[in-house]
Amino acid sequence: MTGADIGLGENLGRQSRTRRARRLKYSIMLVIAAGSGLALLGWTQTWYGLILIDSAGHAGPLAVSGQVAAPAVSALALSGLALAGALSIAGPVLRAVFGVLEALLGASVILSVVLSELDPVTAGAPVVSQVTGVTGTDSVHALVSTASSTLWPIVTLIAGVAMLAAGIVVIVTLRRWPDSSQKYQSVRLAADRQVAGDEAAAEATATGDNVSEDTTAVFAAESDEFGFDPAGEGDPEKASGEDPTDPVSAWDDLTRGSDPTDRPDKPKRRG
Repeated sequence: MTGADIGLGENLGRQSRTRRARRLKYSIMLVIAAGSGLALLGWTQTWYGLILIDSAGHAGPLAVSGQVAAPAVSALALSGLALAGALSIAGPVLRAVFGVLEALLGASVILSVVLSELDPVTAGAPVVSQVTGVTGTDSVHALVSTASSTLWPIVTLIAGVAMLAAGIVVIVTLRRWPDSSQKYQSVRLAADRQVAGDEAAAEATATGDNVSEDTTAVFAAESDEFGFDPAGEGDPEKASGEDPTDPVSAWDDLTRGSDPTDRPDKPKRRG
């Protein structure tokens, strides 16, 4: 087996793992969205039917919807829908946080349904009070003769279980998910840009030093060849460190009675 065959096999294996990870990711997101949507749908339906006693003056059952029996389910379901979208761009750390939140949302939906199922009369007390004008838990219970339940509380309970299970699966499998798009990982990109900038600066500095050394060597060689003295070693004034254009040096020349503008290397004007 050649190296090309090995590389091809590794590439195919990597692509297969990526496809499985994407299927896992989108499957969990679909379960979260479906569970949240089902919980929201169940919240809008009729959960219980309450039949009052004859003296209550109301004939027929009173319909109690999930909006009355478990008002918190709507907020929990909407949060689950938003979380499903956030998971699509979350990194490993946020993925774990969102998994815990999703599990808590599912547990809260389950708790809301269970509490209403344990006491449908108390869950539907606002409807009874609106019809009869009677308030108080004991008084409302005294007016209700029969309470029946529909399938929608069970449907909402199943939706909550799905949300809870999906959150747990997110926590367990978060390392198997594919990486999110780089544009949503600003912290890592900023660090990468900083490292790249430091490497570029170091490379530019090293290149500049080499260019400077090469230029100095070439300039010195040309100076030796053409007899050019950039350091002023052949000029007594430059060798002594005195600058004839310096005002202090010019004043000293005047004090000694010499003309500071009269330089041997300066061409004289023709009158």
